[in-house]
Amino acid sequence: MLRSLPRQLAVIALATVIGACAGNGSRSKADVEHAVQTNLGLAQSYMGKGDFEAALDKLRKAEALNPRSAQTQSMLGMLHERIGRPALAGPFYEKSVALAPNDGAMLNNYATWLCRSKRSSESLAWFDRALNDPFYKTRAMAYGNAGRCATEAGLLERAEGYFRGALEIDPNFTDVLQDMASLSLQRGDYLRARAFVQRREALGPVGPVLLDIAAHVEDGRGDQEAAQRYRRQLLEQFPEYQSALPGNNKKP
Repeated sequence: MLRSLPRQLAVIALATVIGACAGNGSRSKADVEHAVQTNLGLAQSYMGKGDFEAALDKLRKAEALNPRSAQTQSMLGMLHERIGRPALAGPFYEKSVALAPNDGAMLNNYATWLCRSKRSSESLAWFDRALNDPFYKTRAMAYGNAGRCATEAGLLERAEGYFRGALEIDPNFTDVLQDMASLSLQRGDYLRARAFVQRREALGPVGPVLLDIAAHVEDGRGDQEAAQRYRRQLLEQFPEYQSALPGNNKKP
């Protein structure tokens, strides 16, 4: 009886270990997800500091922990764009939307990459899918991105629809107010362009692009005094600025 005791203890110990492993299954999965999110957070922080090598190391660790994390794949795409390898970013974005086909954030990131890759028309369907996600928290930003891509594709009416969608969510979305001013200028609607310029100005300090748009709006309206005022402001505040507007050959 006594001789069999150690064997019995061994069996009991083994059963205890097996039971513990089985009982920790769900917690182990949670621990893995926590580790993935920790690495993603660190990667994002390193990217913000410009330490792309450290960011890549953290993203690789996150990917090793969970190869099916759409967020990790999307961030790998972002990283490759940041280090000047946009072509290599594509497969990561594609994998992210394959893993999470209804996730607005993943769809927006992929659509934005398509737009930056000069595939503006193609990107719009992906933006529309992103905007169909009812739980997507930054839909106004996606609307703005879609509007810029539609503008690049020459689809001005569609672009306006996207921009208006953004402003319905956030009437004080400064970037989109500027976009609407620029779009109205392109369409020759100087009065409406001026209204958007004024709405943007009322929200605080403006950058050189808005000042350049405003000068051209006033040119279109025939108010040369106002146009010159904007150009003087542009020259004084942003002397090195070169206009990015197509067809703008005038110097401030």
